[in-house]
Parts: sequence; structure tokens; C-alpha cells
Amino acid sequence: MVDFRKNDLLEVTVTKPEHDVRWESRKVLSHINLEKPLKEREIKELVLPLVTSIEKLNLEGASLGVVKPEILDLEIKVNSTEVYDRQQYFNLIGDFLEKGEKSARVPVEIKFFFMCKVEEACRGHKIILLDWEFNETVRNIIREEQEPAAIERKIEEYFSNLMKEKELYFIMGTHFTYGTWMITGLFCPEKNGKLQSSLSGF
Repeated sequence: MVDFRKNDLLEVTVTKPEHDVRWESRKVLSHINLEKPLKEREIKELVLPLVTSIEKLNLEGASLGVVKPEILDLEIKVNSTEVYDRQQYFNLIGDFLEKGEKSARVPVEIKFFFMCKVEEACRGHKIILLDWEFNETVRNIIREEQEPAAIERKIEEYFSNLMKEKELYFIMGTHFTYGTWMITGLFCPEKNGKLQSSLSGF
């Protein structure tokens, strides 16, 4: 049973996994909810010093990291308009990760084309988003819309509005077998009173 919410502070007991050679990887044995949710300012203080680029992460041999993207484009592919529950979605993600993109599909595939903002050597990336929290947003959209084109439009609008109101950071992780980068989470703090233009092309 999940007994914590977003921003809750946890105390976690971990060990090294048996078959995962990535040096940051840990298997969670147990956790305690400290009942002390962090405020956004506190989370920013923890996350922002970690911001780097995929190029630097590759040089370090890392498999986890945080990047601030400059979004160039967004590719959305609706594979299914079925509203999967959370466990079904986890199973689909697991199948996707195990079999790879050519053999398995998630209901809605979202890929970002972006540059790493802090890296002059960046030549651009095209990377899939696999984020459980954003899947909740997609599920809500599919409940309202059944036409793939309408679903794509709503997702584009969501990210366009998000970019106007908030900063966007990607939490990055590599596939445990193939080593390819994936966007495993979004960190979206409020802007400091500044508005940016919407995603180009929308």
C-alpha cells in the first residue's frame, strides 16, 4: 500500500539490486513517512544544484540526472484510448521497458525534442516521457476525449500552458538493459513572477 503523497519526506532503507549494474541503482527494502511534506522552495533547493546536461551525465557514466530543457518540439502518438487503471498502466510500462519500443506500446507515447540549456555541446535529444504522475493527466484527458487528434491537441495545450506558468525540468534515468535515456519525471516549480512564451509551433 502506498502511504505517502507527492512532496512527502521519506526515510528509506535500501540495498544494491542483484542484477542492476548502474551505480546509482538501489532496491528499496522499507520506508517510513516522516510526515513532513517539503515546500516547493525546499524541493528547488535540493533539485536545482543537480541540474546538468545529458552530455555531462554520459561522460560521468551516470544513469540518473536532472536537466533543464529548451523544448524544440513535441511528438504525441495515441496507441489506445482505453482508460487503464494505475496497476494496468504500471504493467504496460513494465512490458514496454522489458520488451522495448519496437515490441510493446504504452497507451499514449510522448517524446520531447529538446536541447540541454546548460550545455553548449548539446546537439539535441529526442526522448520518451514515462512519468506515472503525468499519466494521471492523460487518463483524465482520455475520459473527456476519444478521438486521437483531440487527445493530442489537449496534451499539446497542457504543455503549452505549463510552460507559460512554470519552469520545466526533466528527471532523467537510463533503461536498466539498453542504457538509453528516458524522462522518468517532471519537476515543475512556479516561475519567479515571469512568463515565457508557449512551446514553439503550438
